[in-house]
Amino acid sequence: MVRSLALEIHGRSSSGTVTFRDVPAALKALHPEKTWDLTLRSGPGMRPECLSLDANFLGMTTLFAPPDEDHRVDLPYDLRSEANAQLMVRIMTYGYESAVAGSQSIQNLEDLATSLQTSLRSLVAGPTSRPVIFVAHSLGGLIVKQAPKSEDEDDKKLVQAVYGIVFFGVPHDGMDISSLIPMVGDGPNRFLIESISQINSQILPIQRREFHTALGDKGRSEIVCFYETMKSPTAQKDEKGSWALNGPPAVLVSKTSATHCRSWEDGPEHICAVARTNSEMVKFGRNDHDYENVRERLRGLAHRAVAGRRRQEALGTKLKDWLVKTKGLWLMVVDNADDTDLFFRPSGPASDDGEGNLGQFLPESNHGALLITTRNKQTGVKLAKGEPPIEVGHMEEEECQTLLRARLEGIAFTTADLSTLSDRLEHLPLALVQAAAFIQENSITVQDYLELQGENDQSLIGLLSERIQRENPFAGELLSLMSRLDRQGTPEAFVSNYGKRNNRFNGRIELVKAVGVLKAFPLVSEEKGGNLDMHRLVQLVTCKWLTKEGTAGRYDREALLTVSEMYPSGDFETRAICWEEAEAEAEAEAKAKAKAKAKAKASLLHHMAGWLDFEGKWGDAERFSLQAGQIRERVLDEDHPDTLTSMNNLASTYGNQGRRKEEEELNIRVMEIRKRVLGEEHPDTLTSINNLASTYYNQGRWKKAEELNVRVMEIWKGVLGEDHPNTLISISNLALTYLDQGRWKEAEELNVRVMEIRKRVLAKDHPDTLASMSNLASTYGKQGRWKEVEEIEVRVMEIRKRVLGEDHPDTLTSMNNLAWTWHSSDRRDKAILLMEDCVRRRQQILGRDHPDTQSSESALKSWQGDLGRSVKADVAA
Repeated sequence: MVRSLALEIHGRSSSGTVTFRDVPAALKALHPEKTWDLTLRSGPGMRPECLSLDANFLGMTTLFAPPDEDHRVDLPYDLRSEANAQLMVRIMTYGYESAVAGSQSIQNLEDLATSLQTSLRSLVAGPTSRPVIFVAHSLGGLIVKQAPKSEDEDDKKLVQAVYGIVFFGVPHDGMDISSLIPMVGDGPNRFLIESISQINSQILPIQRREFHTALGDKGRSEIVCFYETMKSPTAQKDEKGSWALNGPPAVLVSKTSATHCRSWEDGPEHICAVARTNSEMVKFGRNDHDYENVRERLRGLAHRAVAGRRRQEALGTKLKDWLVKTKGLWLMVVDNADDTDLFFRPSGPASDDGEGNLGQFLPESNHGALLITTRNKQTGVKLAKGEPPIEVGHMEEEECQTLLRARLEGIAFTTADLSTLSDRLEHLPLALVQAAAFIQENSITVQDYLELQGENDQSLIGLLSERIQRENPFAGELLSLMSRLDRQGTPEAFVSNYGKRNNRFNGRIELVKAVGVLKAFPLVSEEKGGNLDMHRLVQLVTCKWLTKEGTAGRYDREALLTVSEMYPSGDFETRAICWEEAEAEAEAEAKAKAKAKAKAKASLLHHMAGWLDFEGKWGDAERFSLQAGQIRERVLDEDHPDTLTSMNNLASTYGNQGRRKEEEELNIRVMEIRKRVLGEEHPDTLTSINNLASTYYNQGRWKKAEELNVRVMEIWKGVLGEDHPNTLISISNLALTYLDQGRWKEAEELNVRVMEIRKRVLAKDHPDTLASMSNLASTYGKQGRWKEVEEIEVRVMEIRKRVLGEDHPDTLTSMNNLAWTWHSSDRRDKAILLMEDCVRRRQQILGRDHPDTQSSESALKSWQGDLGRSVKADVAA
């Protein structure tokens, strides 16, 4: 039975959907990835007509299209149900490769989203576009969320056309993929499956943050989330080796994950349960109760989308027409045109307030003229249609005096008073005019105003609270943040970090616009290096404004969080971040009250400790880790993940200093708490077990270390795969335990495997790769393969010198190892010279009491004694 015949959105073909009671044999024989094409008519000079039969619905397919005069809404979706009978809605389906087992697709979320976005561009290709509503299930929802990123104008128009989205079982926070990984194996789609995991997904947190405001602020669109309430059967192999859904039932997408979308849509009208499994929650019969519930939601979205279309303002049109048609000369003055959105607000389906886009009502004719004043350069450029507006630049002292004299007629003042007022207000025209107005309104002298200004400055507070907040609220937030930092040299990365952390922008363009507003008024200026400077007066008044608004404490905390998150974390990838820059900005902490800012302070201390640990400054790292842990334990409690992270890092610092007993005790404590609170197979618990195994290894308790390493390695391999960094750490640690037990062949095989994967996944000069190479060299050394050992150790040492520095602890370890290799291969003079250099550096960097220093000193004295040399009293001199 033919259900529909509709013109596709690209206009080149029509599609009909057909239901068969019995599928014809010819269709059954179709290859799953192929379509069956039948030529209907062809000939010279004519366009061939073709009928294609397709059972897969890949790409965009129109299922239903009303007549043009009734067409109001476009509804692309992947919901398999009867088409909605509402004549105002065109319904389309979008199909994509979603097979798990046996898939040959290497597409990731971004690839799938790009294909969807390209398919939808035809919807906004014309002069007008209709509201669009998405209905998406499971992975389809993540594809929809990934799509609104492009800066292409057509893609922007598409995003503006989107009024609503209905999500069914979409794993916004990830899903349980434990039953999917065995099906995927090492297939090319494994990365896609791992990217939607509820554990350690690198993509979903970023997507969630960027999508939060992708469709505009509250009120411009609607999102409804349905979640499953029944467990789904999982896949397992049957007796024939085929995958079947007869495994233990599980909730694939939790309610928390399925409904974690936009913070303001958390009520029952936007969060709904469906008493079905994840796959069945989008399959309905004609009279299903759940289908009626879903249909009402869709119908409501469609009607609200149509009602929200922008209406022309009759008054604006009439005024424009009258001025254009009148024969006399006219001048229109538009004063204080500071609000860009008021004149050029982008059209969207949800706009129904009659505001915005006033620019379309500004008349143009040969017998009339427009004079527009604005304090916003961005608005000025747009109103002048790209022509540079006439700028009123920085006022000179004489100009300030003239302005103030004109504005202060009848007020007693001296030239010195005017000069002081100009200097204090930094020659800002707006500030001077508003100060003069305040003086006139209150009948006070300039000297009175100067005395009052220290207590109450309203001249810029009005600008901040009214203009900036209305023009671009994000710009107001950035100004508030910058006022709590040093007013000079604020890095753009700091304001960007704030925006991302608070879901304030989707792409860099929003950040550029917000900063542009601040520069346009002008409240901040940009240095040559890109850092931002704030006028002293602006900072002073902004701080007063925050106090008046009661938000000073909030931005104190935001400043501390920004500094703490931007502080170098101690990873190899962050090594180039400048210590001095972060340290200078840490003065924001002094502005924070200790109790209200404790968590932010602990975060800052934590990141500082990580950076110091990476640099090998373990005494300082210990001090900061200890402080961070104490604050977090007091404010959060001992069981909180952040507290346990600080304790874990402190244990690592103890280990780096050779304090094995303290390291062991703290690692056991953290592990037991994580087992109790998180469970034995939680990633954080496994990390603790792995750390404890390393401690046992360093204590020579190799059997216990091996047992723990094998246990952790098998879990990581099953959940994350062999290439994951956590899995590689476990394999590497297991190789070390094999090595010290004399199981050299097994150790060599594991070390080679880890080294090759790290070279491929990380880089040849990454510290983890170098550690793998060093471990392999140790394995060769145990077997007496000194030539191979030397080649690797020389290469590792040179790379570490270049990447980490000559005095880094890892570089000194390489020097120590190479010295031992030369000594073992009878090149004892070279070995002693290198070890002398190593001992001297370790004494300076690690201290004389560090186990590594003592080990190197002991070896050096022994070697010198063997050669009959006198032992130097102080090799550090």
